[in-house]
Amino acid sequence: MGSFITLPVERTPVLEWLSRETVVDISINGAPLFILAYFAVLIEVASPWSFDPLPVVLTHTLTLFPLVVLVFATYYAARAIERDAARSAPTRDSTDDPPEGTDR
Repeated sequence: MGSFITLPVERTPVLEWLSRETVVDISINGAPLFILAYFAVLIEVASPWSFDPLPVVLTHTLTLFPLVVLVFATYYAARAIERDAARSAPTRDSTDDPPEGTDR
């Protein structure tokens, strides 16, 4: 068949600023996000009201609005955690020797 030329592509992770520790810290928001998304889909699929605008708008407002707010709050919390971690990172020399006069 034909030969394909592959060029080296430098890939940069989208969330390169996010560390594993921060993901663990903010993963607690996964449960409410999943529950809110589940109920939003369930209400749309099950459609308990034929299509009465008031209950549909009200239920989607009560599920989707907190879902969006929680996503933004989680994002900003992760940014704040990473910013504070970067500020409090120790600024030691390149050696990992303990200071003189201290015993380990």
